[in-house]
Amino acid sequence: MKKILNNPEEFVADMLDGLYKAHPDQVTYVDDIHSLVRADAPVEGKVGLMTGGGSGHLPVFLGYVGKGMLDGCAIGDVFQSPSVEQIANVTKRINSGKGVVYIYGNYGGDVMNFDMAAEVVAMDDIETRTVLVRDDVASAPPEEADRRRGVAGMVFAFKIAGAKADKGASIDEVVEVTERALANIRTIGVGPLASDAARRRHADLYHRRGRDGDRHGHPRRAWHEAREAADRRRDRRADDQRHP
Repeated sequence: MKKILNNPEEFVADMLDGLYKAHPDQVTYVDDIHSLVRADAPVEGKVGLMTGGGSGHLPVFLGYVGKGMLDGCAIGDVFQSPSVEQIANVTKRINSGKGVVYIYGNYGGDVMNFDMAAEVVAMDDIETRTVLVRDDVASAPPEEADRRRGVAGMVFAFKIAGAKADKGASIDEVVEVTERALANIRTIGVGPLASDAARRRHADLYHRRGRDGDRHGHPRRAWHEAREAADRRRDRRADDQRHP
């Protein structure tokens, strides 16, 4: 996939700058461009809802900020959790006095920083609760479900929590209905087989490495590495067919 970037190191900031300029009536930020909130935050009489996570292959979180869903989102850089300060900034801005619920995926850096932010805002008497999303069955077996990561299931959590909060529910009620929904959600990521063109390119690379060597001047090592990798993939496919 090709993409056009002004500067790869600044693309997250550029993305956010464009978002704020395109939708000033819907979103804004507090103190830091990475601390995105609803333009009308805080919403009086409503439990605040927020999420957060890194950018890169999952810059999706900020797209769920709006009426009936989330009130804010802390946005990290590429494959990087948002900072404690960014999370705390969003929390303070969206709090209307009824507390704030954190809803985010089960990733180590996010868990650590959200927990620390909760301690920071507690000093301002802001109550927070956490709903950790762990819906991906491919990331851990049932007996280790606490290790599962959160992926597409969090979209349902955002919507369900948002609907409940909009009805004026308490923070306990919002947490209860969201956790109940997530207890009945499972997801799994799948991918299609490579296209014929992709397989041909891989085969061509495989044979060129055997003929010409790798970039470090090791003519046979590259060929053996490619062959061993292909053998491992073949063995995995055979094992998957034996144990579906």
